[in-house]
Amino acid sequence: MLYAMADLSGNGPNNDQFMGIVIGTQEHILKIIKYLECDPDHPIKTTQERSKLCSKLKFDQENIIAFCFQINKDQIIAKTVAKTTGSKTTQNKIFNTYNYALHKLISKDLNDFTLQYKIGLRDVRFECDSDCRDFLKLLNFYYVEKKNFHFLSDLVAWSNNRNRKIDGVNERNLVDALEREMNRVFKK
Repeated sequence: MLYAMADLSGNGPNNDQFMGIVIGTQEHILKIIKYLECDPDHPIKTTQERSKLCSKLKFDQENIIAFCFQINKDQIIAKTVAKTTGSKTTQNKIFNTYNYALHKLISKDLNDFTLQYKIGLRDVRFECDSDCRDFLKLLNFYYVEKKNFHFLSDLVAWSNNRNRKIDGVNERNLVDALEREMNRVFKK
């Protein structure tokens, strides 16, 4: 069984947004948490705590993989809303189109890992916080109630938002591709 954690970073110094996703076997996820010597049930509150954990964190095992996607969701949606003002386009349609475009762009990377286990992406057990829940539900991902393991994906997204790199994280900038897709769908 594969588990995944997803989390969005808030807007950072450059007003960028990142989505961190970590996928792996439960055994390897628990090994990393044990190595970090932290309790997932106690939220990380300070920048100092996050920095310390990020400096220890690395994804160098074959049964776990981490991605950080630059997605700038708020900026792209705001541009699309401004462009469609006065039309009959609803914000719900804009959000859904953005989420479908994001799904299409990240699916190949995620599937390349999950298919090694003969598991489709929709069979992976996803955990996330409220930032990603609508995205997962819209796309019919298998969402599980929080066990607070999603703090690993939070660390991945948070560190990229502050230009701090974590060893072994696969980074992808999807901003241009997302903007092209939104411009294609919502031509003015």
